[in-house]
Amino acid sequence: MVYREIDDIYNPDKNIRFVDWSNSYTVGIDIIDNQNKHFIGITNDLYLKCLEGDATNKEYFSKTVKDIVSYIKEHFKTEEELLIKVKYPDINEHKKEHSDFVQMVIKEVKDYESGKMFVPNRLVRYMRDWVFEHIAISDKKYGEYMASHKDMLKL
Repeated sequence: MVYREIDDIYNPDKNIRFVDWSNSYTVGIDIIDNQNKHFIGITNDLYLKCLEGDATNKEYFSKTVKDIVSYIKEHFKTEEELLIKVKYPDINEHKKEHSDFVQMVIKEVKDYESGKMFVPNRLVRYMRDWVFEHIAISDKKYGEYMASHKDMLKL
């Protein structure tokens, strides 16, 4: 991640991102990479709303949660189907990470609905950490495995 000057944070005319896509996150499967890029976009949108103080707006937060749920449904299904197809040996661990992510989103939504403070801020930090810990490490690991088992994939 590129650290920005403090002036960038307070200048609304600049394109501020919490997470930048890096080619080092690429798993080599376009559909997966595009889904992960989309997730980074959702993360950056939520981050900007947090900076602007608009992230607690019920309509906005509900839309963001719907976007995250849509990503979860589409991405996790696609990814897990591919992992099964190539007989990825660490699939259960990978699915556990997915399950943990879903549980965290559910917890944050419940916290938001019960009136807890700073839920969007916690959620966006968790989303950023998901990029750095899951996409950059776990997804990259299976990407390397898939590259050596391309014969099993018919993409």
